[in-house]
Amino acid sequence: MQVTVCGKIKDTSLYPVLDATSHLMDKVERLYFRERYIKHADRNGLKRLFLKEYGITGKQLNGVIFNLSGNVEANRQALFRNLETKKRKLDKVGKRIKSALKSDRKERNRRKHVWSDWRVVSRILERDRKSRSGSRQASDSARGIPLSIAAGPSPAMDGSPGSRGNPSGGSQQHCSAGVCGCSTIFEPF
Repeated sequence: MQVTVCGKIKDTSLYPVLDATSHLMDKVERLYFRERYIKHADRNGLKRLFLKEYGITGKQLNGVIFNLSGNVEANRQALFRNLETKKRKLDKVGKRIKSALKSDRKERNRRKHVWSDWRVVSRILERDRKSRSGSRQASDSARGIPLSIAAGPSPAMDGSPGSRGNPSGGSQQHCSAGVCGCSTIFEPF
């Protein structure tokens, strides 16, 4: 009959025996872990082998196995939690990358739209300037028109290329740049 006793040992002469037993149980635990969880050996065969080879009782080996299985299960759960955490972090990084790519795409589209909006606005402003200058010309025929045109048609305005209403024969852009010295009157916008 085996009895398990719990208490304080006052006799210090037993300490070397207890230390040797502790080292033996550590060795048994490491070897059992290698055989059972690394090499995947049969549980019952291992139990018979360890009881015979190391001279320990079944109760001691069951304690080692119970302790070892608890440690292995705790480690396995920690690895699964760690894996789930890594998956969540990876998903967050993936979302950030998609968001950054989307915002980059949005920024490129925004720039494109800003450019097209600028062109539309500039065209509208140009049309508005032209309509305002046309209404002023209608009200005051001498403002903004070359003096030669205001005086009446001239032989140079026969519709031939190069004479678009400009008596000097240059283009309107040339005349508006003030290079030719013609008598165009400019109005501020």
